[in-house]
Amino acid sequence: MTRSDIPTDAAWHTLHGDRVVLRPTVDTDYRHGYRWELDAEVQYWAQGEYAPPNLTFAQYKAHYAPPVGKPGEADHFTIVARPETVIGFIGYFNADRRVGKVEVGIGIGEKAYWGKGYGREAMRLLLAYLFTEGSFQRVELDTWSGNTRAIRSYMACGFQIEGRLRRAERVEGTYYETIIMGLLREEWQARQ
Repeated sequence: MTRSDIPTDAAWHTLHGDRVVLRPTVDTDYRHGYRWELDAEVQYWAQGEYAPPNLTFAQYKAHYAPPVGKPGEADHFTIVARPETVIGFIGYFNADRRVGKVEVGIGIGEKAYWGKGYGREAMRLLLAYLFTEGSFQRVELDTWSGNTRAIRSYMACGFQIEGRLRRAERVEGTYYETIIMGLLREEWQARQ
């Protein structure tokens, strides 16, 4: 599938699961992201990338907010827990069509939804989209070694640890490893 083959209507980009819906991000969703960006606990698990304490909403939108995507190359979704609670963002980026690989990222900002499988369901929806509609053969991500909950969630989706970059992350003054994880299409298919 080439970029020109991918439909551009919003319905194409809405992915439905049992408990979550991945839908295009709309302007009002950024208010949630701004709130999460200012939450120290949320940012700690996001590799300790803390926003400046005086960050304005306009600065958040300009520098921290998830970017508008280019379907087929990069795209971003808002994670909505049914019926209508915005709980996070998920997306794909750095698509390499020649090789057939893409990177993914996810963040659940609503702490009441942590550790309950919502992120795992959202990731599974995105993986199904990328391996079928997107025709990718490899999906990869990275996280930091201190985020064991995320690592377990990714492994439950089929990702395998492929490498470790020593002292590549620094969270609150402590060095951690960057954990590189990957999932191949045939591995994902075997789990379906």
